[in-house]
Amino acid sequence: MEKYDVVLLAFNRWDQQSSSATLSLAKEWSKSHRVFYIDKPYSIKDLFYFSKNKGLTKRIKALLFGKGKYTTVETGFSKFIVLTPGLNFPINFLPPGIVYNLLRKLNEYLLWRSVKQMMKEFSIENYIYINHFFPILLPVIQSHRYK
Repeated sequence: MEKYDVVLLAFNRWDQQSSSATLSLAKEWSKSHRVFYIDKPYSIKDLFYFSKNKGLTKRIKALLFGKGKYTTVETGFSKFIVLTPGLNFPINFLPPGIVYNLLRKLNEYLLWRSVKQMMKEFSIENYIYINHFFPILLPVIQSHRYK
C-alpha cells in the first residue's frame, strides 16, 4: 500500500466541546497516516469577541503573528497535527456580487497560503485532501498550486 498523508479541512475545530465526525476520522486515520487537520479559520469579526472565546484566546498568537500555529494532538493511540490558519474576512452578511466574490477569493488565498506553508514545512508531497463539510473555502487543492 502506498504511503500518503491526509490533509483535512474541517468545519469544526479540533478542541470544541462537542465531538465531530471530522475529528473522529482524523483520529482514526492518524493510526496509520500522518494527518494534518486544518481548523476552521477565525474571522476578524471574532477578534471583537475574543475575551469571551477561550478557543480564540489560546490561539491569538497564531492568528495575529503566526506563532504556535501548529498543535500536536495526542489521542492516546496516535497523534495528528492541527494548523491554525490566520484570520480571514467575514463575508456571510454580504449579498452575492463583486465584493463578496473578491473577499471570498482573498479568504481562499489566505487559507491556501497557510496550507502551502504547512505542506512545505512538513514535506507533504503525497497526500489526500478532504474538505469535510466546508465547501465554500478551499474546495480543491490543485497540485500545480502547491509549487
